[in-house]
Amino acid sequence: MIKTFISHSSDDHDFVGWLKIKLEKENIGLDVIVDEDFIHVGDKTQKLLDEIKKTIIFISILSPTAIEKNFVLNEIRTAIKNPITEVFPIIFKCKISKIPKFIKNEFKRFDSVSGIQCSNFSIDREWDNEYSRLMIGIIKKINDLGLLREKNIDFYQDCRHIDLILSENEPTNMEIKLMTEVFLIKEEYRKYFFSKLDNIYWLTFLKNWGYFKSNPSPIESKDSPGSYTVPRWSILDYLEKISINLDKDDKKCSGIILDIIREVTNYKDSSGNPIDNYITWWYFIKVLINFPNETIPIEIIKFINLWLDSRYGSTLPGSEIAKRLLPKFLKNTHKDDCQKADEIFKIITDIKWENIPKERFDILGREKEPILILDDHYLLETFKKNLQNISKHISNQTIFIIADRIKKILYEENKIRKEVIELYEKKYYLMIVKIEEFDYKFTIGALKENEEQVEDPFLFKKKEIPKLHDSTNIYLKECKNEDIFIKKITKELLKNSRYTKIKKDKNLREKFGKLFEYMTLPHSLVQFLS
Repeated sequence: MIKTFISHSSDDHDFVGWLKIKLEKENIGLDVIVDEDFIHVGDKTQKLLDEIKKTIIFISILSPTAIEKNFVLNEIRTAIKNPITEVFPIIFKCKISKIPKFIKNEFKRFDSVSGIQCSNFSIDREWDNEYSRLMIGIIKKINDLGLLREKNIDFYQDCRHIDLILSENEPTNMEIKLMTEVFLIKEEYRKYFFSKLDNIYWLTFLKNWGYFKSNPSPIESKDSPGSYTVPRWSILDYLEKISINLDKDDKKCSGIILDIIREVTNYKDSSGNPIDNYITWWYFIKVLINFPNETIPIEIIKFINLWLDSRYGSTLPGSEIAKRLLPKFLKNTHKDDCQKADEIFKIITDIKWENIPKERFDILGREKEPILILDDHYLLETFKKNLQNISKHISNQTIFIIADRIKKILYEENKIRKEVIELYEKKYYLMIVKIEEFDYKFTIGALKENEEQVEDPFLFKKKEIPKLHDSTNIYLKECKNEDIFIKKITKELLKNSRYTKIKKDKNLREKFGKLFEYMTLPHSLVQFLS
């Protein structure tokens, strides 16, 4: 296989997904890798650069955001310096004047004599033409390197036989047998067959023969342990195409497709875990977008929760849900459509709590942090573009659920407060930790002289506790209001002779009151009762 790497910014996922699929369908031996396919737990940046050094074809997407990213520029520099790598820059909606000189001064058009070939995909309607020009350069380079496989001659001859069978509306049993027992046992023939197939007649046969039971798992790299490639299942091209042309009254075929989605999503491997392939989930969402609303049951909608919970990324399925699937139901007022929109909205506004590494725990003072299940960019766009329909169709119950999620985030965010305050001409370090809804742990200690000049209330982010004179811990229970909170702190402090002078501080109530306000006000801003 000819290793091909696409370097890009995360903002250009949609275009990169389109380009990757086009390249894989060429059947000239390209092993196409993009950044989100190459997942590494640990030193991801260095692993990516090492992977680029093994690359023959390097395609860089030069968009306005990409050229501002240091990691993208480092990837391009690595590729340019690598003697075995041919660089094919793509200008994507970016002014050439903005592109760094170390790239730009080597640009050329595909038919020029010297320099680096570039293609300009800035105009959507010109994508196919620019893609053809790009492929001329790639094929020429592969041919110059002698990498076009000899067996391709036989392959292209066999493709003529496949094309003949595909041209039949209802192929004979002999043709079906030839296809399944001779051609489809080879990966390159399967890719070609499914990239061309658009005849719904084949659907039942392919399902019965088990072709929809092989959702591929992510593959760990032998050269880079911990790095994974997420393969694309070639049969999904066919599934998407027939969903576009599916007759809304064809309940048999729509039922088969929905059964395929159920079986693949519910499948568990030998360890009892679902197959984590976000590319498959992305295709399933695109298939559902093509279905009439009334044919999609709510139980299928609920699979979105699993489809977005991928270790390897959820940008592609997430963008389709936010941009197309949710609006598809929101724009209708039918009760069932509103129910499905409500379920989707409830899922995409969900959060998951992930463990914080110890070094960040010491800074933030908490063990977990909230992560949106949908990329925050797409969630924000969803609100901006669909706010009116969301306000009309989303149920009160779902709004209350979202309110509870917000309250939990605010509650967790404000469980700890670190502060420096002055009490009767002496500076003290305070840390207050919310243990339960109305219970707190209060730590106080006088700062040493070399600490007293620091005014920043967040000065202790990088260390747990500064150097103190005899810190004191106080446990406060059932502090349901500010008055109880202040009285209990004052009472406990005055039991200690070190703090007797603080009762002379005229602003004592105000200072302790601000602490209570900080610990309680943000949480109470969301007043929904759920």
